[in-house]
Amino acid sequence: MTFVGKILVVMHLLFSVLFMAFAGAVFTAQKNWRADSEAKATQLAKAQADLRDASTQLQDLQNQKAATEADLNNKITQLSGEATSLRNENQSLDAENKQLLASLDAVRTQSQLSADEAGERVQEAQLQRERNAELRTSRDQQVEQVRSLADEVFGLNLRLTATRERYEALLRDNATMRSFLASKGLPTDPKQMVVNTQPAEPLVAVVLAISPGERGASEMVEISAGTDDGLEIGHRLTLFRGSKYLGQIELTYVTPDLAVGSVIPDLKAKNAVIQKGDNATTKF
Repeated sequence: MTFVGKILVVMHLLFSVLFMAFAGAVFTAQKNWRADSEAKATQLAKAQADLRDASTQLQDLQNQKAATEADLNNKITQLSGEATSLRNENQSLDAENKQLLASLDAVRTQSQLSADEAGERVQEAQLQRERNAELRTSRDQQVEQVRSLADEVFGLNLRLTATRERYEALLRDNATMRSFLASKGLPTDPKQMVVNTQPAEPLVAVVLAISPGERGASEMVEISAGTDDGLEIGHRLTLFRGSKYLGQIELTYVTPDLAVGSVIPDLKAKNAVIQKGDNATTKF
């Protein structure tokens, strides 16, 4: 129950007492209404005075309550402002705390990265030292090899000088021989000299394969004789089948046991077809 309610209860009780007193006065009015009236008037005056005092007290209490409420409202407003300020400050502190935590995480991450990088640099430095040691060893070996190669180059230069002198001497001898052969009316072209040189002894070989020539090229014939039989590149052999003349070939490739020659178009028999199993000879 509020303070105002208590006051109203008190007033109600007072009015109830007054009413009962008034009722009692009416009840006893037949005996001594004047005395009772005066007494009741006195009581009424006292009750009115008490009522006035109670009203005054009630008004004072209401004024005090209003002042208290106003003071409380002011305090509530002040406290609300302080609470709002504290909330804003708390939010600012939370934001600053989050920023500090983020900065701390960044610093930790950077520190970890720096530590990892430092470890990698230490490993890299160790590897580099090992690599430098290997390079120094390799350099020493290469220096020694360079010195050895320099000595070898010096020896090769000496041999080259001697070979060059011998080559120049051979060139002079070759020029002298060419001049001599030319003065005797003999060919000086080595290929022509080989072509004109026939095998030391007559031989008969067998045609092993024929390769038809492409457009503008001669047929190629492989025979079963080579350098072991005295054949050389540039030799000419006659192709035949029994007693039939087929044509001639000029050797372009020779191995110890076989040779390949191209058919000479101008010396091939008319309508002649060279086949596998035909023969080739140096004398016909």
